[in-house]
Amino acid sequence: MRKTGLAIAVLLALGPAGASSARADASVLSPPQQALIAKALSSAGTAEKKAISAWSDTKKLAEFFCAPAGLEALKKKFLAADRLVLGPGPVAEALLVRVGNSRLSGAGTVRTGGDWRNLRFECTLDPEKATVTSFTYTMQ
Repeated sequence: MRKTGLAIAVLLALGPAGASSARADASVLSPPQQALIAKALSSAGTAEKKAISAWSDTKKLAEFFCAPAGLEALKKKFLAADRLVLGPGPVAEALLVRVGNSRLSGAGTVRTGGDWRNLRFECTLDPEKATVTSFTYTMQ
């Protein structure tokens, strides 16, 4: 059986519920989270909008919510902190664990005074207010 036929057979076997869970374009982001991202993108260029539209919900939560809140938290202890990357490296998303649209955890790296330091973090979000309620970290 060709790959296309196999994929259709699997979706038919799963039934309507399986087909809807197999949709790759279904976002877990809340309407307020989506609105905040859309507002942030309103001043972005076409190429940047296109690139960001291909991002997963995990990456969007990391970049638009958790990284800004995390950098603010880190600056309280590390005054020279000026850049935070959550899920760094070529397998970035493998380093992040998302629970729905309310929690993101994993590995990151922060730049402080020219040096990069690794950390583990947990970011808790309020999906209905599109805010971060807490960002905790442990330096590695």
